[in-house]
Amino acid sequence: MDFVIKANDLLPSMSVTLFNTRGPMDLTGLLVYYRYGPVEKGSGIASREILCTVVDAVRGKVQVDWVAGNTFPPGLYRGEFTATNGAVKYTYPGVGYVSMQINPRVPAPGDTY
Repeated sequence: MDFVIKANDLLPSMSVTLFNTRGPMDLTGLLVYYRYGPVEKGSGIASREILCTVVDAVRGKVQVDWVAGNTFPPGLYRGEFTATNGAVKYTYPGVGYVSMQINPRVPAPGDTY
């Protein structure tokens, strides 16, 4: 699993470095998005897309900052990053997906599983 978080948590952020065939991708002038959806097709859960924060453009470092609703419902998800300037689009990883697991929270006292 590439990233694990509890349902409804906003931290930790997901931090990654995007690579091309020469090493870290220079993201100068590019917008980067993280798109993810459930592994299980037909789940009724819609895919989501988040604009990433470019932390270090020259070294290809980006961060996904979660907001309310991004980490619910629990389950297994797969995602990918897209870097674009509007005319050109790069997708990471080039093969496969980023795997993400959202774990359920422990019920409050008195609640049942």
